[in-house]
Amino acid sequence: MNVINQSAIKEILGLEDDVIERSQNLDEFDWDSLAMVMLQSHVDEKYNIQIDPDNLPDLNTIGCLDDYINSFSS
Repeated sequence: MNVINQSAIKEILGLEDDVIERSQNLDEFDWDSLAMVMLQSHVDEKYNIQIDPDNLPDLNTIGCLDDYINSFSS
């Protein structure tokens, strides 16, 4: 299965030409408080939804992050 929000995830994680796969662990990348702020910004800008940082779920893989972003498109 492909990463649907590939460009957004690359932007959130500060990646450029890296290949990302759903099974990759976010710990392999710079998944930190700054990345979480970038995620909040992306969701706010694209979907006009503000996320409380205390309510962010545990996102362990690229696939989890992709599914989380996708959950706002419905």
